[in-house]
Amino acid sequence: MKKILFIATLAVALFVGVTFTVKNSQIVELMYYFGLHWEGPLSWLVIMVFVCGLIVGIAGVKIISMKRKLLSTSNSSKTVAKHVE
Repeated sequence: MKKILFIATLAVALFVGVTFTVKNSQIVELMYYFGLHWEGPLSWLVIMVFVCGLIVGIAGVKIISMKRKLLSTSNSSKTVAKHVE
């Protein structure tokens, strides 16, 4: 059942992505500080922003989970040290 749901979700996402690309193929201009400039299709801009957000989100989750793991490891070693004394 999960496999069918995954395939259906993937098919819908692919369909939406392809139709978005076809309907929004106009060129957009992105200007930023320090003279940074980019021209390209709107669909590529949306994909790049999505991927950047995904990378930042995954990095944030990884950092938080590493901090929790580090804190739990240091707390458990302190507990063991107290029981040894």
